[in-house]
Amino acid sequence: AHVAVTDKDWVTALVESMGPAGIGGLIEETNKSVGFYVAQLYAGGSAERCGRIHVRDYIKSVNGVSVEGMELEELRAAVIGPALTYVTIVFARGERTYEVKLLRASPAWLANYDRYEKFRASGGAPHHPQLPHTPSSTRARSPPPVRTPVSTPGKATSRARSNSPHHPRVQ
Repeated sequence: AHVAVTDKDWVTALVESMGPAGIGGLIEETNKSVGFYVAQLYAGGSAERCGRIHVRDYIKSVNGVSVEGMELEELRAAVIGPALTYVTIVFARGERTYEVKLLRASPAWLANYDRYEKFRASGGAPHHPQLPHTPSSTRARSPPPVRTPVSTPGKATSRARSNSPHHPRVQ
C-alpha cells in the first residue's frame, strides 16, 4: 500500500530530525551596562551570509525582547531555536541600529541547500528534495569550545579575527 506524504509532513520530519540550531556566530558579554556583542561569525552561517552583521556589533533585542539585563545563557536560549525557523535580531553599530531576520540552520545545512537549489534550477530536482549528504571528511570543523556559541560552530571568517572591543583576545 502506498502512503501519501504531504509537504507539511515532510517538512515537519526534516525539522524535527535537525534539532536546535543557531545563526552561525559567537556572542560575548562585555558587562551588564554595555551588553552583548558579536565576537565571531562562522563561514557559511546565516549571520555571515546576510552580509550586514559585523564582528563587534552589539545586540539590542531578539524577537522584539530587549536583551538589557539578560544573562548570556538567556540570550543564547532566545537566539537558538528549532532548525529552519527564523529569529529577528536588532543590532547596533555606533549610533545606528538595524534589524535582521536570520534562518536558524547550520552552515553545513545551508551549503547543502545551496547545492540543492542549483540542482533544482537546472531542472533535476525531485518533488521532495533529498539534500545531498556531506561526508564527515568534508564537514566544516568546529572551533575549540572556548566561549558560549549561539550556533552550530563552523569555520570562522576572516572578519572574526578582530579583538573584542573591551577585552583583547588571548592567543
